[in-house]
Amino acid sequence: MRHCLRSPPHSDPTSHAVKPATVGYDPKHRLALLRDVSQSRAFRTLAVDVVVAGAYAALVVYLETNVFGFFLPLGPSFLSILGIILGLLLVFPTNTAYDRWWEGRRLWGQLVNATRGISALHRSVHTDIAHGHLVAESRVTIAPLLQMFDDRMGGCERIRNTPIPVSYSTYVRQFVLLFALVMPFGLAREFGYGAVVASMLTFFATMCLELLAEEIEDPFGDDRNDLPLEAMTAVIVRDAHAILGDAAPPSRTSAD
Repeated sequence: MRHCLRSPPHSDPTSHAVKPATVGYDPKHRLALLRDVSQSRAFRTLAVDVVVAGAYAALVVYLETNVFGFFLPLGPSFLSILGIILGLLLVFPTNTAYDRWWEGRRLWGQLVNATRGISALHRSVHTDIAHGHLVAESRVTIAPLLQMFDDRMGGCERIRNTPIPVSYSTYVRQFVLLFALVMPFGLAREFGYGAVVASMLTFFATMCLELLAEEIEDPFGDDRNDLPLEAMTAVIVRDAHAILGDAAPPSRTSAD
């Protein structure tokens, strides 16, 4: 449960570490997806926390059953109310983080298209210069492409420099922790030690959603699910050289 109160890490913009490749998968191979669970960031981050949550639930059940002989009057109905509130709290950061990730992907796709247009116009202008009939409209033609490029770069900077409010993320973690602390008391009477399994699964599921939102909140970071910026940059370099008729440098990453 120690992860619940951590502040969300943000990648250092000055870092030059090599970004790992974005996760690739085939949704038809479900068994392969299951094998990848142990390698996921959520599993590695929450493994100890889930065990602690299970041990805490087992301790609650043991004390209520064998020591005090008394169960707090917190039934499944009470947990259902808390679960609805928790679900509403998790919706905002999850949806907002995905919207930021997808907008970043759209902006980079438009940057790729803008660089293709600029390269094509650059080749056309140099051809006109070589033939001695450069028209005055060339400057007017390239201006919209440059403005489009600047606008998309500004959009990327806005996403990178404006994270989801830290106070909201902290409040969600605190409520997840509160739910994990209360849950064994609400299930001990009816489920006994089955509350241990329920507590572990519920804690893992809710914290996975919060971790997923944290990971894709900044699509330009170094996490596995962030955008493959090096591959998209390689596409820009390859297409620019192809349009301009130059020899493209060898690509370090798979393009497209």
